[in-house]
Amino acid sequence: MRPLLLFLVFFLALRVSIFSSSNPEALIRRFGDYASPSGKLSLKVTRRSTSLVDFKVLDAVTGKMLVSDYVGSDAMRWFLWWETPEKLWGYGSDIGYFKAFEFTATGVKETKISRETELPKMVWENLPTVLQKRYKVRGE
Repeated sequence: MRPLLLFLVFFLALRVSIFSSSNPEALIRRFGDYASPSGKLSLKVTRRSTSLVDFKVLDAVTGKMLVSDYVGSDAMRWFLWWETPEKLWGYGSDIGYFKAFEFTATGVKETKISRETELPKMVWENLPTVLQKRYKVRGE
């Protein structure tokens, strides 16, 4: 019984470490609060009563809202991902949501992703195959 309990504790700890917000390589696919890799920004992902995935990016110190948007339905494929401490990617399949946000001292630059955009490998790998054919991976 004790070895099984130890295994379960180890497995849960490993799962938490892999999918926690402190892991910059982890895609965000769940509701909750996530810090940017630098800790300067806070991402809040919530489910609206109509099953939409809303998110807000806030300044972690002042609480000032920098971005508020939604990526689509929680029943469809969606993700958010911090590429860097200052760059957040968002994808939602059902409404064709595909954007990147760059946070600077002077404001936020929002970019709707076009076919000319080269994607980070993490983003490209998590797109449907049909979309992977339309985009190139940055540096490849």
